[in-house]
Formats: sequence, C-alpha cells, structure tokens
Amino acid sequence: METESKPTQYDVTATVISQKGTCHAGYKVGDQLCFVGTTISGAPVCLSALDCMLSSVISLRYGANYPWAPEGTIPLACPDAGSPVVFELKRIPPVEG
Repeated sequence: METESKPTQYDVTATVISQKGTCHAGYKVGDQLCFVGTTISGAPVCLSALDCMLSSVISLRYGANYPWAPEGTIPLACPDAGSPVVFELKRIPPVEG
C-alpha cells in the first residue's frame, strides 16, 4: 500500500518594512506577525492587512516563489492608501532535526 507524503509546510513571517501616515492598527517598522502552523502570533492582527496577505502566506507556506521577488519573499501593502503599511512576507526554512 502506497502512502502519500504530505507537502512541506513552511512557517511565514510578515515584517513591517515601511509605514507612512497613521496606521489605525498601530503598526510600526519592525513589527512582525508569525504564521506558524494554524496560529498567528506577534503584533496585533489588522484584519484588512490580513485579508491582503493571506493568499500569499498560503502560497509561501507550500513553497511558492514569485518571479519579481527574491526567493521565498514578497512585499505586500495593506489596502489603506492614505496610510500604507508595507510588509515583507518571508518563508522560514524548516528546522532540521
């Protein structure tokens, strides 16, 4: 009987790399969200920003790369055009051992 192997699932971080104006969620450069398994930890979660990044988080979790960004990363901006927050999403390699 053949067993199916599960695809590698990576953890992903979202780090604020730029913030202009007044972010209503309070994000500042350096703030970080961590997507580990089925949990999100770190800075408070802005639902608007989360909505914009979730599909890319899922793609990075399963090994996707974007041709316009360094391998395992992608920059994403929140939808607030008046006070944009830009995040860098980054795939975290699994820990060996």
